[in-house]
Amino acid sequence: MRHAAIRLIKDEHRSLSAVLRAAEHLVDKAVSTGKAVDFKLLRAMLYYLREFPEQRHHPNEDRMLFARIKARTHEADAAIAELEEEHRRGHGMLQGLTIALNDWEAGAADGGKQFADVLSAYARFYGAHMEKEETSVLPAAERS
Repeated sequence: MRHAAIRLIKDEHRSLSAVLRAAEHLVDKAVSTGKAVDFKLLRAMLYYLREFPEQRHHPNEDRMLFARIKARTHEADAAIAELEEEHRRGHGMLQGLTIALNDWEAGAADGGKQFADVLSAYARFYGAHMEKEETSVLPAAERS
């Protein structure tokens, strides 16, 4: 059972990474070529990032995985505290992405570049977050 839960988390991480990579590719292509971007597709990607990780993935990690690990061992307490704080920070970063997308779509000067920068920062943040979970917390879960 534990291993199935860990596999599920890793699968979800791969899906989230794929959406982030696709969004970055779409934006980079639009910014570098000056061609119109598919705002509807970007909004759908942001919707996924807002709804899936924020409403399902992170709450499940916080309530189920992290709580169970903390009940069995203290080896991952510091990493879990960092990850829980990152879950809270990620929500604000997504709001920043939405604002940047709105500005770009409204025709803000250099809006595409600004959105690309915010998206890149979020993707780096989220990639490091998932790596921390997979290298610090999930191994602790497997051991405990």
